[in-house]
Amino acid sequence: MRLGSNSKIDPMLYKRNSTLGMALTGYSGTGKSTSLRHTLQLGYPQVICHSEYNNMPFPHIQVVWLMVDCPHDGLRKQLCLNLLKQLDQLLGTDYERDYGKYGRATVDAMISGIGTLANVHSIGALVIDEVQRINSAKNGGEALMMDFLIQLINDIGVPIVMAGTPDADSLFAKKFSMARRATGQGNFMWKPMENDGEWEMFMESMWEYQYTSKPTQLTPEFIDLFHDLSQGILDVALKLYALVQLEVITMAVLSGDDHEIIDQSVIETVYDDSFTRLKPMLDAMRKGDWHSLSRYADLTPIDLDAHVQQAVLDSARAKLLSERGKVARQPKPTKPSAKKKSRPKTKKSRYKKGDTPPKEWLLGTLTFEAKRKEESVHDTLLNAGYIKSPFEFDVLEGVSC
Repeated sequence: MRLGSNSKIDPMLYKRNSTLGMALTGYSGTGKSTSLRHTLQLGYPQVICHSEYNNMPFPHIQVVWLMVDCPHDGLRKQLCLNLLKQLDQLLGTDYERDYGKYGRATVDAMISGIGTLANVHSIGALVIDEVQRINSAKNGGEALMMDFLIQLINDIGVPIVMAGTPDADSLFAKKFSMARRATGQGNFMWKPMENDGEWEMFMESMWEYQYTSKPTQLTPEFIDLFHDLSQGILDVALKLYALVQLEVITMAVLSGDDHEIIDQSVIETVYDDSFTRLKPMLDAMRKGDWHSLSRYADLTPIDLDAHVQQAVLDSARAKLLSERGKVARQPKPTKPSAKKKSRPKTKKSRYKKGDTPPKEWLLGTLTFEAKRKEESVHDTLLNAGYIKSPFEFDVLEGVSC
């Protein structure tokens, strides 16, 4: 068809298919969200600026795909605002102001506006991640959110991909209309990796990121051990490997030697100490106890940054104590024995105006001034040179955290 021609438009070409939906569920940490985003980013441009069509001027900005997270509280209004914000960030527009009224617009009004924008920008696909958060909606909000998604699919008329943990499957089962639309193109389960050649390739790639002073070779025993402890969940395996290296490096610093070797005992110890919240779920997966596994809505993520910061602080503290111990152990210079002459006791001179105040007085003054100016006391003392950051000791020199 040529723009500007008198040819009749076949309405079937523009008929929306409300069943072009897909559901993707999998345990947290298996890489489904990351893979989805990478597939979209590497495979398709998110925005295409058209200038002509069939040798005719055709200025048009097309949004190929959008990916948003379901709000933590499962509120419909917040999801609409997230969609409008995503468009504003991509296109530099003010749709949140025009259609969302900065949160003051009604849900129905925003859905109508989003449908209009879907046509204006020819949105190709909408990905909604973390849909299991709908379960967090209170006071009947769960049913309202499900009806909202059905209305969104009908009004927008673009394919919608819903991704989440297995807890989201129960949402699709509650409404046939929702299940029909969400799984029109299939309902896929993103399973953890099996202990096969693909897992071995993953372990070989991961093992290259080793920062110990004495590299440890990857063995089949390590491959099997990591799979058994992580149950094929990539995020667990990656964080376990990082924490194991952090443990051996920290222990080497604390002990004062360079014995930075990864072995089975260290791996199992770190797993027992750092993955206590995940162990019940991982044990259920290991035993194939799906009844017990259904009680866990999601995997609790490991705060890797907190472990790194604590290790750096422990190492800095150990090095500081070691340096102080060396100073304390230095022998004092001996002086020839002589009778001590008694000195008359005198009163300590008080601080007078114009003199340099004692250090203790300056600390109090700096602290008082920082509080008066509502500034950080820590930063004020740090800038004045009274305290030092633990990162200045270079206890993990050469290690990328």
